[in-house]
Amino acid sequence: MLLVSPSNSFLPLNDYRKDTEQLHYMHTGKTVTEQLSVMQSCLFNGNTEQAQRILVGMYQLYPQAMQEVVDVAIHNEILSGLFRAKPRPLVSEALQWYDVMENQYAIEPNSNTFAVLIGGFVK
Repeated sequence: MLLVSPSNSFLPLNDYRKDTEQLHYMHTGKTVTEQLSVMQSCLFNGNTEQAQRILVGMYQLYPQAMQEVVDVAIHNEILSGLFRAKPRPLVSEALQWYDVMENQYAIEPNSNTFAVLIGGFVK
């Protein structure tokens, strides 16, 4: 199956990164990289709910492609943002996100993931 890009050239479906960039841009006017930058800005500004919505929305729109594009570092940023939330850390939400990360998105935690979790519980 082939998809037509904005320039009317054909893209093979298995080139997920290119598909994600072009299809997402066609729908929103933003590339995946720009969306992830917006997500990071939301985390930096303490808007963890919006950051989660952006990432979940991208997974809903492009589930196969997101498995290629998003790695554990992006999920670690979400976890870290939940622990930095004001006025209090969102500990139960962070644990829920950890479960979703592993079970729904099949993202393997790494040593940084555990460092974020331990650091969040110690505070």
